[in-house]
Amino acid sequence: GELTEFAAQSIEPMGGPTPLSRSRAGVGDFSLVLVPLGVGEMVTRALREADSELPIWADPTEGMFPRLPAGEVKPGDTWMDTLSGRVTGGESERVAGYTYTLAGDTIVEDRPHLKVTFSGDVRLLLDAGGGATEEQLTGTETGFFLWDVGRGLVTRAEVSRGYEGSVDMGDPSPVSMKTTAVTRVTLQM
Repeated sequence: GELTEFAAQSIEPMGGPTPLSRSRAGVGDFSLVLVPLGVGEMVTRALREADSELPIWADPTEGMFPRLPAGEVKPGDTWMDTLSGRVTGGESERVAGYTYTLAGDTIVEDRPHLKVTFSGDVRLLLDAGGGATEEQLTGTETGFFLWDVGRGLVTRAEVSRGYEGSVDMGDPSPVSMKTTAVTRVTLQM
């Protein structure tokens, strides 16, 4: 996969928005091996170690290769899945428990697609380094993906994230953290 477009900014509490480069964010192209049940092997990840300690909370490829339920599903059916993985920019871990719902079908570029919505609770265990203790952010994620029925793959995915918590940096009071993000992935063939 090739990352063809990337835009991000950081907003510091005492300053305005600052653009983030693709390099600083630590995102890039990726290679993987697909097998009939999904991703067989990640050869190289979309997330690499960043030039800074900026954490990226989820691998962008996650929305492109969802684990689907066994058997048939009909509109309105739901299933659950738990995803976990490392966060770039440190030894932090992310665990997301999603509930998926087959919302229905739609036509995109004259091709039949299934729309699947999802939402879930997320826990981020942060290893802040530099003498800080491990802290936790919690929040929610909501989104959808469009599954191309004929091709058997996701052609578009979108997820909105919001997390809050605090990190004890050894100061008299913990530092509050709040982050929001929207990730959009579109397959171009």
